[in-house]
Amino acid sequence: MPIPRIDPRSGVPVYKQMLEQMEHLIASGQLPPGAQLVSVRQLAGDLKVNPMTVSKVYTRLELSGLVERRPGIGLFVAEGVELKSARLRLGALERPMRDVVLQALNLHVKRTEVVKLLGEVWEQLEPKGRGDGKR
Repeated sequence: MPIPRIDPRSGVPVYKQMLEQMEHLIASGQLPPGAQLVSVRQLAGDLKVNPMTVSKVYTRLELSGLVERRPGIGLFVAEGVELKSARLRLGALERPMRDVVLQALNLHVKRTEVVKLLGEVWEQLEPKGRGDGKR
């Protein structure tokens, strides 16, 4: 299982960093349906955080339906999570997009210019062969 990276100097609470990264791993398919999550104790040890922090993250993932508990075995990425992945992917973009919009507003850049710039950047970065810009 890929391990989240924690930045204690970021100003973002550790549990929130972990939660967002775990959601990203699930949404991107890096943690596919049926994948087992490492134990609370193991992840807490790997990240050098309090086990209660990991437990809190796992509980939130479970409550959101992204993981399911199999008694006596552990936590697994829920089957059918693909249906929630599109929403998660868009949700992961919201914060950086808010930052861009706030910067544009502060710089008095028009919406149409920002949209045009986004299209240009998209064209520059999109892997060749996708063509329509859709996933």
